[in-house]
Amino acid sequence: MAEDEGKAVELSRCLYALGYYVTAIRYPSVPRDKARLRISRMATHTHQKLERLVNALKHFGMDCR
Repeated sequence: MAEDEGKAVELSRCLYALGYYVTAIRYPSVPRDKARLRISRMATHTHQKLERLVNALKHFGMDCR
């Protein structure tokens, strides 16, 4: 969870620049100060592509659990 709306939006933009369509979910869809990223997995995503996404999230400071 990104929590800070600005951080969520910035992470979404950074990941998009790397080729990942990860959207920022903000108020009013979630409570204030509880922003998060929506990541949808598809059958066409390879294990390697998912590993690169996890590494990108780690690089930008997200806890990937």
